[in-house]
Amino acid sequence: MKNLSRCDQLLNEAYKFINNENYKEAENIINLLLSDSSSPDKYDHKQWECIANLSLYVGNIKNSIYAHQYSNNLPGYAFVLILNNQYQEAKDVLEKANKSPAYYWSLFLLELVTPKSKVKHLPTFLQIRHFLEFTVYQIIILKRYNLLEKIFIILPDLLEINTDCEKFVGYAYYRTGYIEDAIFYLKLSLARNQYDGEIYYRLGEIYLSNNEPFEALSMLTNAQLLLPDHHPTKLLIEKTKQLISLN
Repeated sequence: MKNLSRCDQLLNEAYKFINNENYKEAENIINLLLSDSSSPDKYDHKQWECIANLSLYVGNIKNSIYAHQYSNNLPGYAFVLILNNQYQEAKDVLEKANKSPAYYWSLFLLELVTPKSKVKHLPTFLQIRHFLEFTVYQIIILKRYNLLEKIFIILPDLLEINTDCEKFVGYAYYRTGYIEDAIFYLKLSLARNQYDGEIYYRLGEIYLSNNEPFEALSMLTNAQLLLPDHHPTKLLIEKTKQLISLN
């Protein structure tokens, strides 16, 4: 097995920090890698792409844009330019990109935010599934509320394509710590998909984290009915019952 380079070792460490929500340590690694990059050839395209993605996760759009210049991921580069309100630059990048699901998602966002432009390329079911939650999450982290407002305006059209849109928005709010907004959108999604056990589970998890064990148990019980073999639900029910018994 080929030994990992120092860069790859550090990137793996950064991803571990991200998974544990230790964003400061991840950002320190990114800054170290960037300070150690004497030239673009210091890292390969994939490594630059990882640096760009990690920078975006920690909310540093400037570093993400810089790294994407060398990543060879043109749709990803256009995506961060759109998040940074650099629409003409994003358009120029997309004109050079190959067609792909990520390309069409970035094109959709660009059409959505460009003044006096009509959205001609609505995303597909799978594109919404793959990209909506991540996009809303990044928008919230970066406080690009002008783009978030435009997504909410077109949300009814997206719901006609994928009825899970509100669920993805709710997940994004939960990941960024906006509990009330998360509950609001997940309940909207539950009204459309009352047999979606995943939503019940997530609501149970949210209520439990918000110190509302009785609400959590109600949601988790429904989740177990719909997902009888889902082990995390069983564990969370046991934990919730223990908390209730202690009170």
